[in-house]
Amino acid sequence: MAFRSQQLRTNTISKVVDTLPSLVLLSCTLLCGQWVWRIVFATLFVFSAPRIFRAPPPDPEYILKHAPPTSCTESSAAKTRAGVSRRQLENAIKEVMERQIRRGSQIGLSVSVYLHGEEVASVCGGMCRTLRGGERWKPVTKDTIFMSYSVCKGVSATALLTCVDRGECEFDQHVTDIWPEFGQGGKEEVSISDAVSHRAGMTGIGLGVVMTHLAAPITGWRRAWEAGLAYIERYRPEWEPGSLASYHYVSFSWIIGGIVERAAKLHIHDVVLSRIAKVLKVEGEMYLGLLPVDKESRTAMLEYPPRPFFQNRPVASFRDLVRWFVAVFETKVFAGIGNSYIWRNLCLPSSNGFFTSYSVAKMYGALANKGSLSDGTTLARSETVDKLVKDCSNTCPNVSEKSKKGPAMRSNGFNPWRNEAIAGPDDGLLLVHSGMGGCLGFGEPSSGLSVAILKNSYESYLFHQESVTPDTVELVQAIRRELRQ
Repeated sequence: MAFRSQQLRTNTISKVVDTLPSLVLLSCTLLCGQWVWRIVFATLFVFSAPRIFRAPPPDPEYILKHAPPTSCTESSAAKTRAGVSRRQLENAIKEVMERQIRRGSQIGLSVSVYLHGEEVASVCGGMCRTLRGGERWKPVTKDTIFMSYSVCKGVSATALLTCVDRGECEFDQHVTDIWPEFGQGGKEEVSISDAVSHRAGMTGIGLGVVMTHLAAPITGWRRAWEAGLAYIERYRPEWEPGSLASYHYVSFSWIIGGIVERAAKLHIHDVVLSRIAKVLKVEGEMYLGLLPVDKESRTAMLEYPPRPFFQNRPVASFRDLVRWFVAVFETKVFAGIGNSYIWRNLCLPSSNGFFTSYSVAKMYGALANKGSLSDGTTLARSETVDKLVKDCSNTCPNVSEKSKKGPAMRSNGFNPWRNEAIAGPDDGLLLVHSGMGGCLGFGEPSSGLSVAILKNSYESYLFHQESVTPDTVELVQAIRRELRQ
């Protein structure tokens, strides 16, 4: 009886907290005196409100009955050329996926693994709603596209790598050599490497740029893009570039995007299509925003998990209630943003990547294997990848002295901070980037391993305070145990 009473109380609190973010945003919209902020609050309310009206995901047992974790590997060979048992590895992945779906923290996932440039595992499980499918749930497949937030920073970094590989620019040269307008505000000496390694001192984003992007459905994505580039050109660094590091959440979009566009004489979105997706034979599976309409029926919506991780913890104090509220707020707002028409029709190389797990793992599979896949497909020359890896040994301190991230590497667009939770036992370098919500892609040159984990269940970053969320870490560790990597 006491248990039922506690469960009822928890469910009641859950419903109240789940509705509060939308009510707070609506109140701010009505009460705020400045019209600009009214528009911002109203937009966030619109993004968060659908959660109130949409039906919840199916029960975990229903999901496992109709869409259990399934092998999606194209090869029928029992073992890979590297001697890995596909069945054994995929069974280990399936076991973890089934456990996560059963406990209600995940809804639909896709996991792909490469080793020494060869696909060794591909597992899909669970269900998703698509951008064009309304309330209809269907199984996740190998062709399912996921909106993966900052996972696309790694894809953008690879686009820059192709420019370096073709001699169109060098990591060590000044940005102004190819983009003269960038030199305004005392940025004349900033190198390309420092600019894309989160050392440029340009972490902010102007309200005017935000408003231009919100107006993109009317004015067009190109105008929003040019506004972002102009904002970066005028930016006065917050510290001496190259001396310190701090994460450039969104401004990274126009920093790396402007550099690639000037170097390649081609928009970064098109560089990804022609130099990465086409070369790897994953056309229709990799997009830096600007998602084609005909791909929306394959693209999973971000979802609020049926039994969020924080609901399984008792609300023992006011602090717990606040953390719960913040987690719900983040999940509702960022799931809503990721599902919106505006978001998928912008190009933000920092944030709005749409990929299949197979395409991300294949890209990292080449990078982890000196630039080429086992079938001879070459993404970049081995010398270029070696240069990328060598640069990562250059480190600098973080802006915040309280940062627990450790020194920042000169990562040339990949994540500059090492994450011990997903690192291998040999302390090998990871070319990696995770995204808000729990998606992840990485390649490990020292072992030849690459992994991509994409999913539709949004895990709160603010609640965990970790760039890679617990369920994602659990999958990576299971893969490493099986491969002993």
